[in-house]
Amino acid sequence: MRAVGRAGERGRARAHRRRAPGPCHRGLPGGPDGQRRVHYYRRGSAASAMDESDADRVLAARARAVLLSGITVALGPGPAALVRRLAEQADGLVVLDPNLRPALGPIEPVADVLRSLLGRVGLLALGLEEADALFGTDDPVKVFATAREAGVGEVLLKAGPDGVWHASPDGPGHLPSAAVTVVDPVGAGDAMLGGYLAGRLSGASPARAARLGTALAASVVASPGDTEGLPDASSAWASLDIAPV
Repeated sequence: MRAVGRAGERGRARAHRRRAPGPCHRGLPGGPDGQRRVHYYRRGSAASAMDESDADRVLAARARAVLLSGITVALGPGPAALVRRLAEQADGLVVLDPNLRPALGPIEPVADVLRSLLGRVGLLALGLEEADALFGTDDPVKVFATAREAGVGEVLLKAGPDGVWHASPDGPGHLPSAAVTVVDPVGAGDAMLGGYLAGRLSGASPARAARLGTALAASVVASPGDTEGLPDASSAWASLDIAPV
């Protein structure tokens, strides 16, 4: 997996001890409920300077899948143009996670851009609130039908503690959450999508891929931090008895 972005001088100086810099920072517990808060820094960020020319590296790599995020669209016209070019020109599977974040500004302009790209999206992975913002409903049957009408190839509807909805021959299939202990919910959605996409790229059915995604999400929420609870790769794949990507 490769990530494409830009880093300012401070980001480059700290790259050896931090993950790739971006427009958000997941902070330490500090709220009255003891939960971590996600803070977004948009104005003047290195990522806000991206434009469609940054797509060259991604397109040249001819990746099997390209993951696009609404957060990038929200950063400004340049980043939005980058997302549009990747959606229109990527050779591999176009995966869209709307990631609609009110903290980055009004949602509707971002939703408008994302709706215009749905005809190029092979996998749309979204939450219930994002479904309501994009399609005016969070009913799984209606969400799947509306997405298909817009040209989306496949839908993964994340429902948090209520599990996930995936494609099946009989319409949206439901898989309950596998979480037993919830210590920190931050990162669960990313783990879900990561596991699901890895499974699908390896030939697993939507149901089996969703099972891997729910297992990884359950591991993440059981520990503090975004990735600390993840199992090693061999254990994750063994749980599905399928070959890794």
